Amino acid sequence: MAYDVTANAVAYAQAVRAANARVVVFPEMSLTGYELDAAPVSPDDERLTAIIAACHGERALRVAADQDVWVATAAFAGPTGGGFDRTSGRSGIWSADGKLIAEASGAPDDVVRAVFSKSAP
Repeated sequence: MAYDVTANAVAYAQAVRAANARVVVFPEMSLTGYELDAAPVSPDDERLTAIIAACHGERALRVAADQDVWVATAAFAGPTGGGFDRTSGRSGIWSADGKLIAEASGAPDDVVRAVFSKSAP
């Protein structure tokens, strides 16, 4: 949909969930409807919330709960060169019961960690 980043992000999120996607790649400019004069969309744009939830948190939560395993996701935060000043960040760790244990922000220096310990039988 031309210039409607929110609607396009929601549509992508629905497609990601429906496909139970493990890898998600979007064509350049697709979030803005391929409009050449559209403003750039930054990685921390709130209109991307639906995609972030579908690709990151919800999938990790589902895998943790469905498979009874701990899940850690990692995403680079900070400038990568080549004109990319910001990236997504937001790494996280979920317990085997699907509980979010730790989640980093999008800040380049933010780090999260959790201590894994074996339960007594």
